[in-house]
Amino acid sequence: KPKRKEIALDKRFWVASASVPNSSFLFSGDKIPIDISAENAIDGDHWTGWRDMTRTQYPGQWFQVDMKRKQSFDKIVLDNTWALWDTPQQYIVQVSEDGSRWSEPIAKGRGELGITTITFPLRQARWIRISQTAANKTYHWSIYEMDVYRGIP
Repeated sequence: KPKRKEIALDKRFWVASASVPNSSFLFSGDKIPIDISAENAIDGDHWTGWRDMTRTQYPGQWFQVDMKRKQSFDKIVLDNTWALWDTPQQYIVQVSEDGSRWSEPIAKGRGELGITTITFPLRQARWIRISQTAANKTYHWSIYEMDVYRGIP
């Protein structure tokens, strides 16, 4: 089977937000503050990321991007390799034109360790939201990088 041709959408002007305010957490015994704001998940740097450190995973927790214009896409990749177990427990993906009225889920599933790949039929939208639909009492949710792709026929 030939490898699928695809392009990654340009994230330079996107805005990311989440169900929790941007924050930082104190890392290691040295208490080094690490920035974990939503924008880190779309900055092109797989070493930085968004984390919800307020509590472990819970239904209704969400992460979203405003792509600033309507775009076509059929694949989302969530990378949390640096926090391997912080993969989404169970998720749905919804899209929106205005950031307030959301579609029925266009995809749903369980996160995979390290890299979660979400595929669905081609969609057009300006906003993408990923929401947790289950709890994980042990682990937080992290996205170190989110990429969105469109297949090329």
